Amino acid sequence: MPGEQYKYTAFISYSHCGDSTLASRLRSIFPQTSLFARDDTKWAVWLQRKLETYRLPSALSEQYNIDPKTSLKPIFRDEDELGGGGDIHSKLYANLDVSKYLIVVCSPNSAKPNKNGEHYVNDEVEYFISKHGKDRVIPVIIDGAVGSPDAECYPPALRDYNPMGIDLPKLGASFAFCKVIAALLNLDVDDVWQRERRRSAQKTFLTVAVSAMISVILALSAVWAVVNKNLAMEQKSLAEKNAAEALRQKKLTEANEKKAMEQKSLAEKNAAEALRQKKLAEANEKKAIEQKSLAEKNEAEALRQKKLAEANEKKATENAEDAKEALAFLTGVFQSTDPTRKGNKDLTVLAAIRDSIPKIKTLKKWRVRATILRDIGGVLESLGEYPQALELLNEAHELNLANNAEPAEIAITYNNIGGVYSRQGNYPQALEYYEKALAIFEKALGKSHPDTALSYNNIGFVYSRQGNYPQALDYYHKALVIKEKVLGKSHPDTALSYNNIGSVYDRQGNYPKALEYYHKSLAIDEKVLGKDHPSTATSYNNIGSVYDRQGNYPKA
Repeated sequence: MPGEQYKYTAFISYSHCGDSTLASRLRSIFPQTSLFARDDTKWAVWLQRKLETYRLPSALSEQYNIDPKTSLKPIFRDEDELGGGGDIHSKLYANLDVSKYLIVVCSPNSAKPNKNGEHYVNDEVEYFISKHGKDRVIPVIIDGAVGSPDAECYPPALRDYNPMGIDLPKLGASFAFCKVIAALLNLDVDDVWQRERRRSAQKTFLTVAVSAMISVILALSAVWAVVNKNLAMEQKSLAEKNAAEALRQKKLTEANEKKAMEQKSLAEKNAAEALRQKKLAEANEKKAIEQKSLAEKNEAEALRQKKLAEANEKKATENAEDAKEALAFLTGVFQSTDPTRKGNKDLTVLAAIRDSIPKIKTLKKWRVRATILRDIGGVLESLGEYPQALELLNEAHELNLANNAEPAEIAITYNNIGGVYSRQGNYPQALEYYEKALAIFEKALGKSHPDTALSYNNIGFVYSRQGNYPQALDYYHKALVIKEKVLGKSHPDTALSYNNIGSVYDRQGNYPKALEYYHKSLAIDEKVLGKDHPSTATSYNNIGSVYDRQGNYPKA
């Protein structure tokens, strides 16, 4: 009706039946993941998150004359919206009153009462229809079939008038979601579907670009391994030369020792000359002993250097082979989605990655597995697949620990895991892993290394997001000191630190300080990157925002 106001765009009604004791316990231990969600619950969560993050394409907003800022948020789902205590059922019905649409997750679970004889889904459907009518009910079938004697998916209140349901297993998740969007916004489903396909194509292009960048990085790693191998061969050659020199010195020592004995014999025959010759012989003998000792030490050192060179050569060869093997595997994964290289045009990058995961675990070399798991975990993080990214990064980390990998490698995996938690908004976990990475970098690289500065910056970011501004400023300043010392005061990374510090002062409402640091960042951007660079534009925007909040609108 005209003038109607609703708190929620839609109310999601779903069954909580079918939950095993094991799944319930796992969900209480791991509340941040949906891996242990009930069958119907995970689809309700999926619908809620997809709908609340949906952004209407500009082409559709123009075509249907809809405000481009239109959002479907909020979507009501009981576990997110209801607090503890009070009459839960009364709260549910009150929220049904202020919901414009009712989305019913239909399955054999929702079609029948629970073990206590209660039928909450049917009660919610009946109540909503009594308040808003039948036209605003959107059934989404996730399992079973309408009218099936063995697998009925509709609760009784829906069977009375048998509305046309959205069959997710038959239509596929993407097209079914488009039908829900079309129903909620009164759009033509074909128009919504075509726009979503274009979005998907753009995302696929982006992931291919990311994979290409990773391939380049791995190729550079292979080149670096070859350089290390050549260096090891040079060290081996030097060790062989040192061994030859040690042998020469040993022969020279033996010759000097023989000469000393001859001089001693001559000194005994000639009384006048004997004393002088004897002393000279003793001196030569002493020198010969010293030279012999030195020669033996040089020989031992040459042998040690030779063994070290051989070990370095072997390690460099293994690293080069591992890098090539990892590069070949990753290249195969991403090329499987490239139709120009005989790939499958219908295979997405995400699907290709998931298909490759079982194959990774069959690789014999732990370093190759760890490298591939870490890199693919990074790609999954960039695609927003955080649970699976964490799983692969943790597996890579366990491999590094079990095989005594270099400290820097272990620190990098700590940093990567912390990055995933930070993207998820799980800041306590992110902080824990960032601090583990920092401890290793400080010990292995020192407190003035760029990687140490990166860890300071990551920790400062987490504190800023938590609202702990004094701690955020402390770590951002530590990162700035290193960058000014190592990179200089006119480097783009130094400008980034100025910008980070300015953002904390901005959040605190300390606008003069915020402007001071934003202007420092802008000066570097204009000097080094130029006035037409996107980073320069970001600095202009930050300064304008501060003037806006100060009420200085001409400046803003």
